[in-house]
Amino acid sequence: MGNDVPSAEEMYSYSVKVHSSMCRELARIIHRVICIIPDIESARPGFRSGIQELCYLNTTIEKAKLLLQHCAEAGKFYLAITGEATMLRCERIRKAMDTSLSQIQNMVPQPLANQVVAIISDLREVNFVIESSEQEAGQALLSLLRQTDSTEILESQTFQIAASKLCLTSSRALLVEKRAIKKLLDKVHNTDPKKESILNYLLYLLKKYGKSVGSDSSKLTENDDDQNKESSITTDFACDRSKEISKLRLNSEFHHGETRTDASSAIVPPVEFCCPLSSRIMYDPVVIASGQTYERMYIEKWFSDGNYICPKTHTKLSHLTVTSNSCIKDLISQWCAKNSVTIQDPAPQSSSATHFPWNTSYSGSIMNFGSSLNNLPTVMLGHRTAEFLMQGECSNVSVTSSDGTYTDSFKSNENMKDGHFYTIFQRGDSQKCQTFAEFSHDTYLGFLSKVSALPLDAQCKALEDFKDFLKRNKGTCHSMLNDGFLETLIKFLKDAHNLANVMALRSGAQMLLAILAIDRSEILSLTEDDFQLLACLIESEIIEESLDIMQILSGDMECKSKILASGALLSIVKILHSEADDVLERAVRLLSDLSSHHESRSYILTSECISKLVLLLGNSRFSRYCVEILQNICDAEEVRVAIAETNGCVASIVELLETGNHKEQEHAVTILYYLCTYSTDYCLLVLQEGVIPPLVNISVNGNARGKDTAMKLLTFLRDVRHVDRSDSSCSQVESNSESLQEMANHKEKKTTSKATSFFGRRMKFLSKSLVLF
Repeated sequence: MGNDVPSAEEMYSYSVKVHSSMCRELARIIHRVICIIPDIESARPGFRSGIQELCYLNTTIEKAKLLLQHCAEAGKFYLAITGEATMLRCERIRKAMDTSLSQIQNMVPQPLANQVVAIISDLREVNFVIESSEQEAGQALLSLLRQTDSTEILESQTFQIAASKLCLTSSRALLVEKRAIKKLLDKVHNTDPKKESILNYLLYLLKKYGKSVGSDSSKLTENDDDQNKESSITTDFACDRSKEISKLRLNSEFHHGETRTDASSAIVPPVEFCCPLSSRIMYDPVVIASGQTYERMYIEKWFSDGNYICPKTHTKLSHLTVTSNSCIKDLISQWCAKNSVTIQDPAPQSSSATHFPWNTSYSGSIMNFGSSLNNLPTVMLGHRTAEFLMQGECSNVSVTSSDGTYTDSFKSNENMKDGHFYTIFQRGDSQKCQTFAEFSHDTYLGFLSKVSALPLDAQCKALEDFKDFLKRNKGTCHSMLNDGFLETLIKFLKDAHNLANVMALRSGAQMLLAILAIDRSEILSLTEDDFQLLACLIESEIIEESLDIMQILSGDMECKSKILASGALLSIVKILHSEADDVLERAVRLLSDLSSHHESRSYILTSECISKLVLLLGNSRFSRYCVEILQNICDAEEVRVAIAETNGCVASIVELLETGNHKEQEHAVTILYYLCTYSTDYCLLVLQEGVIPPLVNISVNGNARGKDTAMKLLTFLRDVRHVDRSDSSCSQVESNSESLQEMANHKEKKTTSKATSFFGRRMKFLSKSLVLF
């Protein structure tokens, strides 16, 4: 493996088009980590937790390689405008490597640990910086993309600046750039409309202004098909370009500065505040049976027209009842107040409803094309905003609120078609109302309360969308957590627990699960009080969610100590008597993780815990966890005694030697080895169960550790039997001597009184001789 690393490092360092310094640093640290991975694998760090960290490390390396490959293949223009996003990805990779190596450091031998420490020190000194020329080019392009009314002069000047900074000064370089952008376009076609729009615009700039860049003597041409395709793209795009670019906004992946609307530009509402049927801000939002939210007037008209399916999900509705969505209504009111926008009741304007398309094929366009907020339920948006942009014919629609205080307008598309809506979600400290930094503790708390108060079906849908949102937008998730969402969520759980609000507890726990599953770094921010709360939840109505949360936390060594200190293990042990298999499996799996911590032994050695584990050994669903628990704790004297003296325990362990998989066999052999080396009596107990044949089989066919331990145990048992046979021989000799002595005494007693003294002395002599024999 090591021989391949230099060539890979060289390839990634010198073939990247932009961000070469960042890529060179990234390739260098990857090279160092890859070189030490074989040694770490050979050291077999820390059982399950060590293997997990090693897997995380390998996954991080793969992500880094993909990033380097992206920088080598993507176009320079696109890489320039995504410079900050690339830098953040490099930082995340560095931190992930740091976290994994810090865990592995404590699980490997000291010489190897010293090498790991050196790499960690190097990782922490790495600084990823965007080169000034690339940053200037990216900022120039971003500024152009943000313009609402850019001119050809501005486009030409921006193109010249960016091309000069990125060394696109020859026909060959421009041709390579076009090919790279078209390759990216093929990848994102029909999957990411926002990115596709940006790439089309960059391709348009290259085609229109590329000729003005200095050309070299070589005349490079593409094949006819490529020329025709590019010409078609450019022609079609140029026609609508003046309309599209006036509304184009960039996601925080492309910029982090604040963009404000001026007097000449319309304020655009979050798409989730707009009715999917009308594309207008909702005045009276209602939830239907599918969990989707619509404007009351429009959805009632939809039903009155004889439709019995959800316009967005196309699923048949169980009923046509609508429920007022006060949560989203409050959020819309807050947004309108902040942006000086008011909404007019659409009922008086019902005649205009005929202008809106009711065809289900495009009724969900706004939601369907949300790149960063795709399928995120409106209740989750709070004060965030997202912009939608439209091509084609647009019309100004004035909006006034119920109180008539504010007036403004926004653009509405009356002829929605697929691909005409793009959602741009600003993360971090970007657009006003789109930054989580503006969110207060009360805002988050109110959001959580409203989610938990939703009807059950709507709540389940909201939670699923929330999880999906976090998976799709990990950067946004990180921003939320940095701005106090986790602390607010813990407080919400605490309040719900005190009030015995099961629905609130369940929704909060599922959100916490989603966060921890995506961002493991947040585990370290949980306090001891938080662990006390989570321990209490194990005995609540949300036992399954609580065990799943503990399962994730138990993967961290520091968290194991906090879990044990919280007293959670006592509650987990009680669950072993549960009759629900799903809950029982969660508890046993969690107990197997915690059993690797030395402080767990005293809790596991409760009066009935070992016996319960023995009963579960016979169930293939639980056996792998039970035998691992016993193996983790059997180095303690009291555990060996408990295993040996618990009726049926040794027999169940020996049975696993024949029926278990390689890992279970390894654990079972280790337990038996601990027992046999502890006491000769335990050796006899093990031998009575017929352990020799399965041990021989494992010594030949088991995994590496299983083979090694089985051979050690066979050798030990052979020596014990040899000593036992020697002791038996000595005992037999003594027994024979005693028998001869008895025979002599018997004959002596039968001697008649008439015998002469000569015969008496002769018999005594014979008796002494027999004894000597």
